[in-house]
Amino acid sequence: MDIKNIQIKNILVVLGFPGIGDLLVAVPVFRALKKKFPEANLSLSLRNQPGQLALLKSNPYFSKIIVFNKRGKKLNLFQSLRLLERWRREKFDLIVILHHARRYAALSWLAGARVRLGYNTKGWRFFLNNVYFSDSFRYEAENLLEVIKPLGIQAKNPDLEIWLNPNEQEKIENWLRKRNITNFIIIHPSGGWWGRRWPKENYAKLADYLIRNFPIEVIFTGTPAEKGGIEKISSLMKEKPLIAAGEFTIRELACLYEKAKLFIGTDTGAMHVAAAVGLPTLVMFGPQDPRRWGPQSGGNQIIYKNLDCSPCPQRCRWGRNICMERITVEEVIKAAGKMIAV
Repeated sequence: MDIKNIQIKNILVVLGFPGIGDLLVAVPVFRALKKKFPEANLSLSLRNQPGQLALLKSNPYFSKIIVFNKRGKKLNLFQSLRLLERWRREKFDLIVILHHARRYAALSWLAGARVRLGYNTKGWRFFLNNVYFSDSFRYEAENLLEVIKPLGIQAKNPDLEIWLNPNEQEKIENWLRKRNITNFIIIHPSGGWWGRRWPKENYAKLADYLIRNFPIEVIFTGTPAEKGGIEKISSLMKEKPLIAAGEFTIRELACLYEKAKLFIGTDTGAMHVAAAVGLPTLVMFGPQDPRRWGPQSGGNQIIYKNLDCSPCPQRCRWGRNICMERITVEEVIKAAGKMIAV
């Protein structure tokens, strides 16, 4: 089948992974499809994840969002049939699957799409017209762009995007103005899985040093659930940081990052948000390979020990995150100082 000559009018992109970063690194694919098929209807099918759905507000690419619930590791039969029914009703010409799951490949075939593209799906790739074997040492946004290359798309722009609105930006400006904050950096100490976290006492020493030695404010960010851990870091400090954990929605957090001078943290969704709004990032990597998941623009810096057990499948053989423990406060201070001074 000559895919390039098939008329494409109705496109579905399937995003199976639930993370903020998983959505943001897929944005270059959305952008490239819209540029290639400007008159086509684009739809996105994804899990019912509030953070992802919030970030999609005001996006210029999709006319329709098809949400499905997913509990546990697999869609159950009833959920799969409901999703298939919706996909069949939409009569998609092209389905692009940005996930390794076998079930999505089968559903795309059953939905009747003539063109079905995706990752290698563990033996089920005969349901797809073309598959791509991802490269563990390549930036994930570039991996995803390879999936749509059979359509004749030669996109080279892996930049991330978030579509903010003036009301959200004004709320953050007012929040900063009330506190008389004009020059600040972000420290985001949360790390999702425990293996990605840097010790709390290290964050306390880092923040103390930066407040004492630079004319800046330090703002800690995180979710409401992470606020207790951030308050613990603050209790270990001698200086006084600002704690904004739980204060903002994910979109408002992006507006805050847009105003900051530097982001310091680990491999998290917040790191991708910072990169998407153009905030320089200093990121500590341990279990994951930064070549695949780290911010790519020139204003970013990675600290990574590259142990022989990295990348890690989140089943740490040591029982403790030695890859993060080996990153010293002194080397983070040195890197941060250079970035703040720019």
